[in-house]
Amino acid sequence: MTISGHINLINNPQAFFGQLLTGTKKPTTGFAPAKMPGFSVTMTSVFMGFIPITIPGTFNPADGSFTLPAVPPQLPGFGPNDLVSLNVTLHGTPFYRTERFPHAHLTEDLEIFVYQPNIPASDGIAAGLISKGLNGQGLPSDTKLTANPWGIGVAGDQSGADVQFGISLIPDTSPNLAVFFDMALHNWNIHVGWPASCVTSANGILAKIRA
Repeated sequence: MTISGHINLINNPQAFFGQLLTGTKKPTTGFAPAKMPGFSVTMTSVFMGFIPITIPGTFNPADGSFTLPAVPPQLPGFGPNDLVSLNVTLHGTPFYRTERFPHAHLTEDLEIFVYQPNIPASDGIAAGLISKGLNGQGLPSDTKLTANPWGIGVAGDQSGADVQFGISLIPDTSPNLAVFFDMALHNWNIHVGWPASCVTSANGILAKIRA
């Protein structure tokens, strides 16, 4: 079964969600099709319960519509109760995702509605939150954090060991909607001299950072 639908952006939350609260199954106002280039829609099928297979779709920026092909015929064991999930990206950046759900719940006309509220900078992730996560992880006592365009820079030195690395905050793309972002090691520069070299090595420190 080929799946088609639209990506819609909610531009009037009062009108859109008001219809849902009054029992309307499919709102007719408060949104507009996402008529912009750069969207990509994919469906991930979980074959035999553990093998993920990503099926790319096509997107038309003229009207915000997309089409997903049917599950490939080379998956003869794939049934309606097997799980799928959807992912939408905009210029490669995660934009929308779903949990895994039975393939039978898909319909031939699938409408996606996305509401993007304005979030103040005060609700962002503070350096103190990252610092709390690093506390007690064996880093030098004078470790300092600095904000960078790509994330958080970490630097410190103790007993002949100089440690520098970065933490990037990246959007989570898994079907687990309870997880919003992941932490990734951006880069590192570790030098171990005497006397620290008697008890540790650069690889040992890097292993602790990764952990």
